[in-house]
Amino acid sequence: MQHQHSGLQTRKKKSQMTRLLNKLAVVLTEDDLSVDIRTLLEKIQEQQENTLQVMSRLENAYRQKQDEIMAERVSDEADDLVEQIDRETMPARSLLASLTKVKSRASSVA
Repeated sequence: MQHQHSGLQTRKKKSQMTRLLNKLAVVLTEDDLSVDIRTLLEKIQEQQENTLQVMSRLENAYRQKQDEIMAERVSDEADDLVEQIDRETMPARSLLASLTKVKSRASSVA
């Protein structure tokens, strides 16, 4: 029963992560970058930590039931999620870094 609850939590957390990643993609296509990319990246990081925490509990529940196949699937899914988040947030992190450099150059010139 516990692994069913953890499985439901995992799906919910991953769904929230997908919504945040989609929001980030939309922000990056807008001309107006007044939306705080840093704040959105922080939310994504926080959601990633929450999601991985739930997935870890699910993996542990499977291991306690000695269901190594399902435990490995959850572990692989967590690894895939981390790779997806890194891949999908890279453009925002690069843009944020370049905006920071531009602002710092403008400050040093002024």
